[in-house]
Amino acid sequence: MSDGTIITLGDCIDFVIDKAGLKSSDAIRLSIKKSINAIYQEIATKSPYVWTKSEIFLKINKKHTTGTVSLTQGSAIVNGTGTSFTSDMIGRKFYVVGSKNEYTVKLFYSSTKIELDNQWIESTSSSASYVIHQDAVGLPPNLESIRYIKPIYSSINKGYTPISELQFEEKKSNYYNATGIPELFCVAGKKNYNQKTWTTFRFGSDFFQKGATNSQHDKRLRYYPSTITQDIFLRVVYSKVVPVINSESDKFMLPLGKSKVLALKHLSEYFLQQRNYQAYGLYKAEFNELMKDVEADIEELDSDFILYVNPYRYTSMQGYYIVR
Repeated sequence: MSDGTIITLGDCIDFVIDKAGLKSSDAIRLSIKKSINAIYQEIATKSPYVWTKSEIFLKINKKHTTGTVSLTQGSAIVNGTGTSFTSDMIGRKFYVVGSKNEYTVKLFYSSTKIELDNQWIESTSSSASYVIHQDAVGLPPNLESIRYIKPIYSSINKGYTPISELQFEEKKSNYYNATGIPELFCVAGKKNYNQKTWTTFRFGSDFFQKGATNSQHDKRLRYYPSTITQDIFLRVVYSKVVPVINSESDKFMLPLGKSKVLALKHLSEYFLQQRNYQAYGLYKAEFNELMKDVEADIEELDSDFILYVNPYRYTSMQGYYIVR
């Protein structure tokens, strides 16, 4: 094999076996495969490469306040008058204007009847004003991390980056019932879970992850303020999950000619373990040189357009943003 033909996992394993002077066997190939996959994951998640970049457009629904509602203390049923409830509201947040208690819409019965996740604990109320709003939207199952979020509306030209859930809750509590365009974002939820069935699966909020187990995906984007008065679309630019390569015929996501870096990294580590410092130095140097080419594929951001702001002021809660 020539040095420039590493495209598949099998090519990479063959290259390593040849250069290391090993005898090919199932055990040897499996060991190299595990090492190559670990190196692949390490390199792929190191920087925001162009080849791991993807994007999706997500819709944030405006708040729903049509009509009035009646609630009975000790009951989870909400009866409406002129409310126009829809099944899409399942999973959204519900509160009565003037109350600090927030609930989640659990079931939809009709345009004038829904059920909450908990019983109404306050006094029986009739003809009350209310708000149903969405505070999170599902993310695609191949999302590893978000690079930035660009709301698409009016003339505002900001790109936001998510903060931690802890920071999100802290800032949200400091500005309770804030309104306006969302400026706080965080990624919440687990990558995989198995609790849901098809009957409770909601497209647009829940996602299935590819694979034999067909496990479900619960990663979502939370945002605040969430009681918005107009529908908003978000352009979410993110790094894709790099899948584990199992079949030797599978190709790496790396650009053509760059997959050799995986073999070089493995060989440098192998010869270091063997205390062959001359071979280690040669492969380490070649690895470092090729990594310069790999790093050249990083998504570039103009430093003149990166603004660092005070993360503790509501007017600048985004932490830092990128003007696009």
